[in-house]
Amino acid sequence: PSPCPSQGRGVDSKVCKYKRQNSKHSTPLPHREGQGEGPLGGSAGHFIHLMDIALIILGIICLITGLAGCILPMLPGPPVAYAGLILLHLTDGVQLSTTELLVCLLIVVVVQVLDYIIPMLGTKYTGKGGKWANRGTLIGTLLGMFFLPWGIIIGPFVGAFMGATKDGMDNTQALKAGFGSLLGFLLGTVLKFVACGYFIWVFVRELLKLLEPLQSF
Repeated sequence: PSPCPSQGRGVDSKVCKYKRQNSKHSTPLPHREGQGEGPLGGSAGHFIHLMDIALIILGIICLITGLAGCILPMLPGPPVAYAGLILLHLTDGVQLSTTELLVCLLIVVVVQVLDYIIPMLGTKYTGKGGKWANRGTLIGTLLGMFFLPWGIIIGPFVGAFMGATKDGMDNTQALKAGFGSLLGFLLGTVLKFVACGYFIWVFVRELLKLLEPLQSF
């Protein structure tokens, strides 16, 4: 039976009529137990909420930004991508397990630590990397972004080589430092891409579950 009175005028009757008409066009979605009344009718989570849509859009932006951060040194790629998972988790229709969230957080911590250690180890074991070699790697990476796709590979190498010569190394040592910085940069980039790729897979998997009722339309 309809919760709205069959007769009557005023704001209450108009609200009831609006909710009855719009509930026919709302998309039912999975929801968490124990929620109250939702803004689009029914219990919270049964229909698409504007807040959920906003969280999903922000999550997608975080994932895209995280991918860019795998190459751009000034952006922390995996942490930003992980924030996208947290935003999706905050929606009514998605609830990642605590174990999965902790595993993803551990991946972020490990990858970030390795991202700082690997380039230094690369210059250390292939040449006497100095502060200018490391700075040259960073500058070369930034400049290489303007000459994609090869610039992102050649840039760190050239930058490390020129920085190593400024540190007082001869050409042979500078070449070793350049190769070491390049190897460290590539390995760190691959690790970040793998981490962000996994986060994107989790995001898409849960988003498809959330939107699964739309297949009936």
